[in-house]
Amino acid sequence: MDLEQQWFDDYYNGKLSFKKWNDNAQFYYLKNKLTKDFYISELKKFTINPEAFPLIKFLKDNQIKTAIISSGLDFYVNLTANKLGIDYTRANYSFIFDKNGKFNRLKYDYEDPIAKTFHIKEICQMLKVKPTESIYVGDDINDLEAFKLTKHGLLYKKSHRLLEKFCWKKIDNLMEIKNLINRQEI
Repeated sequence: MDLEQQWFDDYYNGKLSFKKWNDNAQFYYLKNKLTKDFYISELKKFTINPEAFPLIKFLKDNQIKTAIISSGLDFYVNLTANKLGIDYTRANYSFIFDKNGKFNRLKYDYEDPIAKTFHIKEICQMLKVKPTESIYVGDDINDLEAFKLTKHGLLYKKSHRLLEKFCWKKIDNLMEIKNLINRQEI
């Protein structure tokens, strides 16, 4: 298990404060002399779930707005959103690099699970819809509050007792969302 996952797990198991988690991450990146060039080269290795492309096309064809709301880093979220043609993005974290491209600090807006609900409310307000009129796809414990808020949380490819209690439905393929929309289950 990598350090990032360990800190995530420790936070969600109550063993680590949010501040300490972020202090650990920031210290790690400073110690390892992260650079913007290295970070961008590593991001180019990531792939997008191939299920996302036909789903986004279906949503666009039906004039349904899309958003990525992530606890991840803004650069990665925006890169992914641009490739998919996503309408709105919100990411909780940013890497701040100095003028020479060296990692300077980690910036976050809100504590992890609170960020997602804040961003859902913000986007829904812009679109003049209620959070309960949206579908939220999540796959980890940091999606729990978003599931509770939207009442339409889709648990994607995971089993987790608490998430299963609050999710609307479990899905194993993103294209299952198309069927839910076609049946007008919202």
